[in-house]
Amino acid sequence: MIDTLFLYLTDYEIEPKAQVKINTLPYSPAQESPSVNPILYRDTSGRAYEGSNAYINAELAGGSWHFDLKRKGDVSLCFVHFSVPKIHNRGSNFYSAGREGSTAAIKAVETDMRWYGVNTDLMKAQVSRVDLAHTIQPEYSFAHYVPLFRLLMNTAPVFDTDTGTVCMRAGSSRRALVIYDKIKEMQDKGQDTSPYPEKAIRFEYRLQKAQAVRSQIGVNTTSELMDKDTYHNVKAELYRQLHDRLYRYEPGNMGVLVANHLQEQLGHFKGRGGKRYTYNWLVALGYQVLLEKAGRAVVEEVFRKDCQPEVSEAGRKRFQRHKSELKKVEQDFGIQSQNLERLYQELKDKTPVPMFVNKAG
Repeated sequence: MIDTLFLYLTDYEIEPKAQVKINTLPYSPAQESPSVNPILYRDTSGRAYEGSNAYINAELAGGSWHFDLKRKGDVSLCFVHFSVPKIHNRGSNFYSAGREGSTAAIKAVETDMRWYGVNTDLMKAQVSRVDLAHTIQPEYSFAHYVPLFRLLMNTAPVFDTDTGTVCMRAGSSRRALVIYDKIKEMQDKGQDTSPYPEKAIRFEYRLQKAQAVRSQIGVNTTSELMDKDTYHNVKAELYRQLHDRLYRYEPGNMGVLVANHLQEQLGHFKGRGGKRYTYNWLVALGYQVLLEKAGRAVVEEVFRKDCQPEVSEAGRKRFQRHKSELKKVEQDFGIQSQNLERLYQELKDKTPVPMFVNKAG
């Protein structure tokens, strides 16, 4: 359930021989005097270290953790972030680490930081960002669900810098819901996906600011996040967000959604101009039905036999026109093998109903 965790360290020590890399402010010959680098930190012996920022990028158990120390005004800000399941599952974040596994991963990072010369108690750190994840195995490929997500989220596919893949994203800089093809994301990064399901859709609810973490899930520190009842309720909050943001319609009451879908298609053709945009839209829908039922290769073969392009020039032109229309329909709408209502119900059924518990005491 917990994927990436960003922690703000309020209490830490850096040893004299710490493996910390420091960047300094650049110096330009045009400057009248060299840049003044602020004091970033003092080690346990009292020695001061100056620079624009200090960092550690470390590999651990197939995953990695990243330490960053920078100066803001008169205050040094120190953060560490890592993917919890990648540490626990030795490089893969496909499956959740669970509460016990997540705790073990956090402790493993703390121990490794100590080896690098940074001493801290990560359980006392403040949670400045947490990404919550839910992965399902869908019946169809991710592309089949994109038209549905477009309507439910009122957004178009975008590139997500965090995952390095195309996704559906809605929200703000504080909170965001991100949905993407998990298998493709792993393949794009060169990861072996043979041990995993052929198809997987990833839902991530990202609380990207400390204030959002506190207000949404009532968590300030790592130890609070890993509390048994709190962990359960955070998972329930993830499911509640998915139901509230995506699954607002009751079964059999998808008329509004389907109407919006058709209106969007018609508007696409109207935007191209011309008096025959309604006719062109209906023709495209006809091609779309053929593609959904049989696939492009089969439909093209039917048209080839009908037009006989090898017999006459007129037949060749008709066949090319049909091929061109098929290609445009694929580009305009994508191909859905099932209707929106069925896809919607499938996703809703595969998202657990949120069940909150009252915390002890």
